[in-house]
Amino acid sequence: MFILKLLILSHFDFLYGPQIVLKAPESVSDEELEKIPALMDLYEKGFFVHIFGKFKSVNLIFELPSEYARGTKELLLISYLVDAKNDVNDNVVKKLLKQFATELKKIEDAYKGFYVNSEVHHGDEEVFKKIQLLFSKFFESFPIESVVIKRKRAKIFLFGLTQAGKTTIVNCLRNSYSKNPLPTTNVHISRVNLEDLSILVYDAPGQIKFHDLWFPYLKNQNGLVFVLDLADEEKLPAAKKILHKIADNPQVKDLPLLILLNKKDLISKDIKDKVEFLELDKLENHPHKYFVTSAINNDGIEEAFNWLSLQLSAALTPYSEIELGLIFSLWDENDGLKNILVYPDAFTDDHELIAVRCFSISQFIFGGESFKRATVVLPFTNLKAKAAIYFDIIPNDKIRGGNLPISLVVFYNEKIPRAIIDQFNILIFEKLTELKKYYHDRNYITNELKKIYESIKEKLNTYKPTIRALRIAELRYQALFKAARDAIIIIDRKSGIIIDANEQMEFILNQLMEDIIGMHISQIKLKDESMSFMDEVYRIVKLYNPPLLELELLNSNGEVIPIEINANEIQMGGQNLIQCILRDITERKLAQKNLENSEKKFRYLFENSPFTIMLINQKGLLVDSNPAIEDLTGYRKKDLLYNRFADLTIIHKEDFVKLTKELKNLVKGKPYTHAEIRINRKDKSIIWTSIQSTLIKIGGEKYIQLIADDITEQKQAEQIIKTRLKSEKIISAISSRFIVIEDLDQVISDSLRDIGRFSNSDRASFYLFDDDNISMRISHEWINQEEFSLKENLQYFFIDTFPWWKKRLEKGDFIQILNVEKLPEDARATKDLLESQGIQSLLALPIFLREGLTGYLILEKTCKDSWRDDDYAVLGIFSEFLSNALQRNKAEKQLKESEQKYHQAYDRANFYKELFAHDMNRILNNVEQMIKNVSSKINNDQRRDNIGYIINNLQDQVSNGHKLINNVQKLSKLEESGIKLEKIEIKRILEDVFRHFESVFLKKKIRFKIKPDENFYVSADDILFDVFENILFLDIYNNKNKHVDIEIKITKEIRKNNNYITMKFIDNGLEVKDMNHIEEEGDNRGMLLRLSLVDRILTTFDGEIWVEGSNFVISIPEG
Repeated sequence: MFILKLLILSHFDFLYGPQIVLKAPESVSDEELEKIPALMDLYEKGFFVHIFGKFKSVNLIFELPSEYARGTKELLLISYLVDAKNDVNDNVVKKLLKQFATELKKIEDAYKGFYVNSEVHHGDEEVFKKIQLLFSKFFESFPIESVVIKRKRAKIFLFGLTQAGKTTIVNCLRNSYSKNPLPTTNVHISRVNLEDLSILVYDAPGQIKFHDLWFPYLKNQNGLVFVLDLADEEKLPAAKKILHKIADNPQVKDLPLLILLNKKDLISKDIKDKVEFLELDKLENHPHKYFVTSAINNDGIEEAFNWLSLQLSAALTPYSEIELGLIFSLWDENDGLKNILVYPDAFTDDHELIAVRCFSISQFIFGGESFKRATVVLPFTNLKAKAAIYFDIIPNDKIRGGNLPISLVVFYNEKIPRAIIDQFNILIFEKLTELKKYYHDRNYITNELKKIYESIKEKLNTYKPTIRALRIAELRYQALFKAARDAIIIIDRKSGIIIDANEQMEFILNQLMEDIIGMHISQIKLKDESMSFMDEVYRIVKLYNPPLLELELLNSNGEVIPIEINANEIQMGGQNLIQCILRDITERKLAQKNLENSEKKFRYLFENSPFTIMLINQKGLLVDSNPAIEDLTGYRKKDLLYNRFADLTIIHKEDFVKLTKELKNLVKGKPYTHAEIRINRKDKSIIWTSIQSTLIKIGGEKYIQLIADDITEQKQAEQIIKTRLKSEKIISAISSRFIVIEDLDQVISDSLRDIGRFSNSDRASFYLFDDDNISMRISHEWINQEEFSLKENLQYFFIDTFPWWKKRLEKGDFIQILNVEKLPEDARATKDLLESQGIQSLLALPIFLREGLTGYLILEKTCKDSWRDDDYAVLGIFSEFLSNALQRNKAEKQLKESEQKYHQAYDRANFYKELFAHDMNRILNNVEQMIKNVSSKINNDQRRDNIGYIINNLQDQVSNGHKLINNVQKLSKLEESGIKLEKIEIKRILEDVFRHFESVFLKKKIRFKIKPDENFYVSADDILFDVFENILFLDIYNNKNKHVDIEIKITKEIRKNNNYITMKFIDNGLEVKDMNHIEEEGDNRGMLLRLSLVDRILTTFDGEIWVEGSNFVISIPEG
């Protein structure tokens, strides 16, 4: 069999550090070999064994007298390397390396041979050649077959009272050292190599309360070691008692017993009396021998264990391979193992220990879960077998928890692939279901185990071709698995049980393979107790392209082992598994320590920089950042790291493309860039940052470094200045418009547009109250989208409908609503109106003139938003300009109206004077003519009967005169004072007019009819009586029929976007002349005066009068 052999000689140069001087064979090249000289920084002078990667190195650091070196001695390292999987006879190699060091020192001025290439000191080429020749001969003569051995495996039980030095002795055997080892509180297991033996040492706790823990471990031991503290005489009787108690136990009969009388460095007396007190001659059932030792000084330990190794080596025999075997067992919390049955009987001596181990595994599988049965396959390397362990439970109310656990373990030869073993799962679970029913019947169970055994064996024979094919594939995997330079564990995904591991894992955990396999992953402890190795592994598995994770692991001795782990899910034999790779990075950590000093200053600046610094690797992952990132983003640093930078939402989406483009240019080699980028913080706020990006190299890898500075305050200051300038520009534009006003409507519209855009509003409006101060309407409006317009829909509405809004307006101050949803209950009407329009926030300001509240300006948004101080300022200034303009416009209008009224009154006075004079002349002429008629009738007795008729006509003319004067007075009154509008019932007024005409036209029969005969209301005054009276008078007066029928037809209409009541007066008389031509004929002047009165009254009501055919029609707003 070929065995790798390497020899390296290293020298510590005080200028350049440790370096390789000679190497054999010279042709071997491996980066790992370059790490050998660094061991001179890790270890003190002397012999030691070190394992790294695929190599195991046996080393000796020694000194050489020198005139060049500091301290007058050169430091040298001679290293012998083999494959890490090989065992080495340490004592033989140690002697050989010391022999080489001795021979090297015999070379005269040997130190000069190490300075041949030095620029400081004079080296000697001839001396170097002598060293080279010695090195070559040593390599060629190195007895490789004697050094590399296949060790036999053994177990020894180490016991004694507390503080006797047991753990210190184990540390001596393992070449480790601890000044103040803590008392052992549990059985610690560790492996040590002695000569041709690989010994598993069970270090038992010495406290009396733990002694009961010893006895389960006594079974299957190969040797005993008892340790006595010579310096503690008080405990001597107790120590003697425990020595004989263990030695007399039948389980350890005939085992070699090594007795170590320890701590000789603390005593000066003769120990013969103590040896006699122990009565060692009574230990006749054991080959035994005592040694006086000092573990703290490693004195006598090697000689004592050499004796023990000789005893063990002679007695050990190798294990026989298992082909197939079954173990059935139950577990009772009170009684422990019950009904343990094995088939075949002799296939293993450790069936009880195996059963206990299986049930300890089941605790993790069943722990807290509801499923009743499970299975797991584990390798048992010491038995050269694979064990398929099947668990189930039997309901039993008599025991705590109500369930009795059972297990059936099927052992297969280690050559049987896992995929074949899985083929028997259904069969085993079916059989296990039957066994549960008769678990008390040992004969039945034995027979069933035999049937299962024969059934599996028969099928295995049929599977042989498949086994060979699968075995080849499994061996390939196992070859890679076992030869891996890193430690690997395979974990059952469902249960968390370690089902396989390679040898490197033994060195990391300092535990035997048989103890590692079957462990639950949670049993691997970390230095940081707040962390869980299991949680970290499962977390890594869930990540996409996870980074390597560094942890500090505690091995069985409590030593801290820095490791780097990675994990991924795999499938093997139908099982979902996790492959976890652990790399011992102790050396790397030590090497990193040398860099830390130089990096500390940079790291200090990095960590304490007020700027946020981020590192992005070539895969786009954010791999590092300083703590300032938490202040900048509000996220925890660990939540951001190792995520794809492109997947993070911290960069504002509008700026992400810009930043990505800058980074791509940077990678292409363009110079470093600068960009102002918005950051989305965790609290949903947005801040501005200035980001500088550069391409840097760290450890040979390229990174993008981003340095971000929070410039939010700077941006806000810039925005304030911009906003202020913009507001001043708008104020200037608005004020210039109000200096010379040619079109006030256009000025208002343009100003609303500017203010709306400046404030980012969706609508800016000016609401104006009507003269009655009851209704209001949108006078002017600006909208940023057509659908926001309300001008048509809210032309008129009553302010009393919105009492809360009216109350706020009357206060005369700004009204700000930041969230319509939070309006109080008494603002329900306002809230409903705003929500129907989609408005979420608004800012309003009432407009007052001398007469009082005139209207208000309002800015509205469809989103919840705040209003800036500049919004208030611009709106306030505009309201001042607008109120002054409205006041001035109103004054000008009143003056203009006053002048118009004067001219109208003057014209109307002349018009009325002419009408009055005409009508009065006509009346007086009629009276004069009638008087003449009366006079002539008096002289003519025959016509005396007509005098009554003349007198009646005379009375009519007088009445007409009175009516004429009354109409003129009413017209004058209307011109001066106007009318106050209220809700008037039409039917009531018409009925009053009908009664009036019954006493006026006595010679005519008049019939009035209203259609429909319902109540209608108009916005008018009681003077409406005069409207109806004059219209009906004209209808009756001009109707020549003695029977006059008049129908008033009433309808509702929409006129000028409002509701109107329209009345049509229909009579059975002749057609009335067109109103446009009435004034053209003198005889109609009296009619014109009446119609003027009607028209003037209706105008006051906002009504109208016109003629359709031969009928008068009037229309008045509905009340």
